[in-house]
Amino acid sequence: MIKFILLFVFTFNVFAQNTVLLNKGESAPFDGVLSDSDQMKIYRQSNEEKKLLQDKVLTLKDLNATIQERSDVYKAEGDYYRSQLRTQEFRGFWANVGYFALGVLATSLAIKASENVR
Repeated sequence: MIKFILLFVFTFNVFAQNTVLLNKGESAPFDGVLSDSDQMKIYRQSNEEKKLLQDKVLTLKDLNATIQERSDVYKAEGDYYRSQLRTQEFRGFWANVGYFALGVLATSLAIKASENVR
């Protein structure tokens, strides 16, 4: 039953396409648009240009997506290294305070030791 319905549908699809070759001076057997071969060449060229432009648009969209992904990666890396730099600066500050305190302590001990030697 399904095969019969499919055959029936596809048969009428084939018959629905009216393509008639007309020569100059002949009348068309149906209503529609009639173009000469030069105009058809222009239509085909426009169609080819449209396809090329669509391909270029797809390529540009892909490139834009790639650039956006790279930009996001670079921003994330920048944020990571910025936080690492802040951590290093913070550690460096406290390390310098510790070294200063150690120097003061060592100097104080040296002075105390030199006073006891006299």
